[in-house]
Amino acid sequence: MSRLGLRGVLRPGVSFPHRHPHEEVHLRPLMDRLQDVLVAPPEKASVVVQAASDPPVRGAWNVQVFHGLGDKGYTLNPLFLQRRRFPRVRTAFNMPLARLRLPAPFLRPPARPGRRRSRYDQLNAYGPRWVDLLEERVKDATISRHGHVALNEMGGLTTDPEGPVVWLPTWDNRAYLGGPEQSSLRTFADAVMDMARTVPVLVKLHPLTVRHDQQAAVRRRLAAAPGITMAPADAAPYRLLEGARAVLTDTSSLGFEAYCSGLPVALARNPRVPLPGLHRELAERVPIFGVGESLRAWAEAPDPASDTAWAEDLLYPPVPGRNDAFAAELRGRML
Repeated sequence: MSRLGLRGVLRPGVSFPHRHPHEEVHLRPLMDRLQDVLVAPPEKASVVVQAASDPPVRGAWNVQVFHGLGDKGYTLNPLFLQRRRFPRVRTAFNMPLARLRLPAPFLRPPARPGRRRSRYDQLNAYGPRWVDLLEERVKDATISRHGHVALNEMGGLTTDPEGPVVWLPTWDNRAYLGGPEQSSLRTFADAVMDMARTVPVLVKLHPLTVRHDQQAAVRRRLAAAPGITMAPADAAPYRLLEGARAVLTDTSSLGFEAYCSGLPVALARNPRVPLPGLHRELAERVPIFGVGESLRAWAEAPDPASDTAWAEDLLYPPVPGRNDAFAAELRGRML
């Protein structure tokens, strides 16, 4: 039976509004388990599950599934979760600071956060650290512990010493970290092409890099370079990380998730791009390369992730059954 036909039989159920492919990646495991009750538009649903920071839908049970560790868990979501406070307002204040190449203080954690009312009815925490942080900062919301939905579906990631190095340059968005050229795409393209002469390289661009047509000339050079494979920008990144030799990133949240999954990780850091919060913590545990440095030696023999205690504090071990439990809980909210 088609989804349209089901909508005519069943009462409104669960909706998954999202704006970008990287948000859908985190929602897809639940969407697949609840296709028989999926409904649109969101304002007619009994349950709304979001991976973005949009305002909740009135009359529904609103669930927030974080889709990025680096900013969402550490500084942004505790602020976004406040009622009548919208992310676009705070982000706009950072634009002049970004042009001056200064840090963006509006995205730092407040000195005294206190306990704030949540905009959502339920928040899904990735690991023990996020449970503690959210329970401390928000009130009147259920803190669920189903963990990282997209990684749950993989059941964990395995590394392969003969596999490719996966390069995950983020997109250039100065508003968040307050520095120019947040992405390593342009500045590290030559080093990556040199690395590809000795080890295979898989490049996964951020979907917003393609959407905003950033660095088109550099992307064409990479696509034509020997030893480099360009993955579709909207491909599910966790499928690409399976069997990787190592991961090279900059300020992408996928760097944390790859490290927590046991993959070797290194950072490609541009000058003047700050590494606050979790970015700094990851940098303390992995090799950091500057512009112009060779990546060959690291790529040929990358050191595996070693701080398992830090990883376990950030992410619960991936278990596919957690998504079944999550879907069952959402289904129960409709009854």
